[in-house]
Amino acid sequence: MELQKIERLLLMCRIKAMIGLGNKTNAFIPRLKIDLVSSSLFLGVHGNPAIFVNKVTYRKLNKFYDSWIPNVTIAIKEDFFNASNRDIQIIGAIIHEAGHAFNVYAGLANTEANAYIFEIEVMMMLYHKNILAALFDIKDKEIQSYFNARMKYFKMEANSDPYLKSLINRVKVRFQLSHEPKLVSSESSGKSLQSDSSFFKQYVWGRESRIVERSYTKVALVN
Repeated sequence: MELQKIERLLLMCRIKAMIGLGNKTNAFIPRLKIDLVSSSLFLGVHGNPAIFVNKVTYRKLNKFYDSWIPNVTIAIKEDFFNASNRDIQIIGAIIHEAGHAFNVYAGLANTEANAYIFEIEVMMMLYHKNILAALFDIKDKEIQSYFNARMKYFKMEANSDPYLKSLINRVKVRFQLSHEPKLVSSESSGKSLQSDSSFFKQYVWGRESRIVERSYTKVALVN
């Protein structure tokens, strides 16, 4: 995946953070930095392919990664980042880690539940604005597959946050998630799902749409 596209993705995350989430939280996130690290090096527990380097992580691991900046760097394993047919997983991982950045700058508990809320809302924003398709050539079927695979993780935290639980239910209905998790590549993506403009209809999408689309247009013109 091109780093230039990742910069645009991170810009969208920052815009969403400033606009705010549906649970009335918002934050200014400074420009985040992507650092690709060797896959042979330790990055985090449970074989995580990416982490947001907060102050705690920095104190523990900065002796191995002197280029890291606390509360700014998102570290990603090179083999994960460079793998073919994995764009949707890379996008999701980066958005999730940006969610941890959001937690820090919004003064929230830096929990997985809060990061999942950010992940879901940003992914759906990019889906509805057609940015996933336009910038990354991501098909709707891939997004459906991504959420299907992520559901088991979302559900682990659902009982800890009623708002997260409501988002999970809406995603399940929107993408008809009733099968076992199974990721698909772009080559195997089938017929697109029709966009549901009623999703998150209680949010002020008009204002958000203008800000996001205007920012996306400016960035695209630079390319």
